[in-house]
Amino acid sequence: MFGELNLTLDVLSQITGIALSLLFTYVPGAKDWFENLETKYKPLTMVAVNLVVLGAIFGLSCSGVIYVAPCSVEGGLSMLRLFVQAMIANQATYLVTRKLS
Repeated sequence: MFGELNLTLDVLSQITGIALSLLFTYVPGAKDWFENLETKYKPLTMVAVNLVVLGAIFGLSCSGVIYVAPCSVEGGLSMLRLFVQAMIANQATYLVTRKLS
C-alpha cells in the first residue's frame, strides 16, 4: 500500500531529535524532571542528551554492534552533521509542541 519504507540516516537523526523533544514534553517522569530544571539549563540539557544519544550510536557503530558510519574522522564528521539535523528537528518540535502542552 505505502511501498517500501526507506529510512536514511538523515531521517533517523531527525526522528531522534523529535522523539527526545516529545519525551521531555509529554512523558510524565521525564517531563517533570525537565520542567524542574532552571530555564537557562534546558537548552544545554537538550544539546547534551542529543549528543549522548548520537555519540552512543557512533560508539556502537565503532564497536561493530551496528553499522551507521565508519569509525574514522569522516564517520565522526558525518555523525556531527546528523547531530546538527537532530538538533534542528528537536528545536522545531519544541517550538510547535510547547504551546500545546
